[in-house]
Amino acid sequence: MNNFVERLKAEKSPHERRQLALQVAGGVTALLFVVWVSTLGVRLAQSGASAQQAASNTAATLVAVQAAASSTSTLLPGYSNQ
Repeated sequence: MNNFVERLKAEKSPHERRQLALQVAGGVTALLFVVWVSTLGVRLAQSGASAQQAASNTAATLVAVQAAASSTSTLLPGYSNQ
């Protein structure tokens, strides 16, 4: 790698070195973007399953709260669950 950099400095003008650096940076960015996009579908599918799990948990919590509220009305005088 050091030999390549030294040869690049000796043989290429600063403009050509900047062009090469820009091309390499663009290639790496494009590669990372393709990897990110290819995993996006998997992540969205998992978040959909998580949303269904959260909805199920919310429904169970509401049932538990309603059950607790109805049993509390018998324990606390003057409490109304209406």
